[in-house]
Amino acid sequence: MNLRTRARGFTLLELLVVIAVIGILIALLLPAIQAARSAAMRNHSLNNLRQIGLATLNYEVTNRHFPALCEQPLLLEQVAASTEKKTAAQYSWIVAILPYFEEGDIYSDIEAKSKKFTLPAFSPEIAFGADKRHFSTKPIALLRAPGFDEPEFASAEECKALSGIGDDMKRYGVAITNYIALPATHLALLKKDPTEANGIIVPGSKTKITVRTIKDGLSHTVMMCESREPAYCSWYDAGGTWAVGLPSAAPEPKWEDGVLTLDIAKDAAVAHPINYGPTKKEPERFYLDKKHWANAGSRSFGPSSPIGQPLATHVMADGSVHALDERISIDIYLALITRAGGENIDDLRDD
Repeated sequence: MNLRTRARGFTLLELLVVIAVIGILIALLLPAIQAARSAAMRNHSLNNLRQIGLATLNYEVTNRHFPALCEQPLLLEQVAASTEKKTAAQYSWIVAILPYFEEGDIYSDIEAKSKKFTLPAFSPEIAFGADKRHFSTKPIALLRAPGFDEPEFASAEECKALSGIGDDMKRYGVAITNYIALPATHLALLKKDPTEANGIIVPGSKTKITVRTIKDGLSHTVMMCESREPAYCSWYDAGGTWAVGLPSAAPEPKWEDGVLTLDIAKDAAVAHPINYGPTKKEPERFYLDKKHWANAGSRSFGPSSPIGQPLATHVMADGSVHALDERISIDIYLALITRAGGENIDDLRDD
């Protein structure tokens, strides 16, 4: 007589143990996977910034000066939604460096259709494609940080007061950039005479900043950084491609014997600029508040991580790229923005 043995299955207890083990393994692996993904996005953004930095340096070599933030002085008090005013939207410094990071075709089209940049930046003639879309609506992959969870286009209505966008462009919105210049330490330095801007990429085509004018050292001076600003961030318009070293709510700059003093770290009223912006508890905590800069809208973020890390990547004037922690001394941070402030970074570290 043949005896058949009955196959033994899992008991309920054994099944629960297996499920628990799998759950533990997943819980252990998820942080590692997320960390690897975050590191990959960070490296991708770092590479984007490195390319933009090298393009800017190549521009300086070719033209013997750095690109201007915008051609006309950036008179912030007078920026208006009018393409007839010189203080309205202007072509950004990013437009100027397009040929230096393999976007020469876009630059050539803009140059031709703007009649060599003599037309106002948002003139309807400066368009591409069969549907005549304005070039400000054209996304450029290199200018967007990977992992940034905001839309690829900022609402044209949000940008209208700053950019002078026409009503016919509302259906598109403007293509964004996550990479911005740092033309000055304080907002007040951009409001009057553009020659007071103490960064590298500064307003006014007559203000020629060269490598030789960077007295603080190329490796100790910041050109640009990343940002997670979701609204005023058009790569095409100069109004959306910059921030300053301090939020607009910070105290006005002070001079001692004609020299700008950056000794503000002990001032409790000054919040740290890196990743400064709206929070759940403070939704109105804007980096550039319209109350302080007399503009039609508020800008949420300045230097900041597009993926929410406690740092922000910056490009130095020698082309090197560094992630600056949001806990860095404010005095050191401002000293890194000035091109010829004469600050001793080592002395500031000792403080």
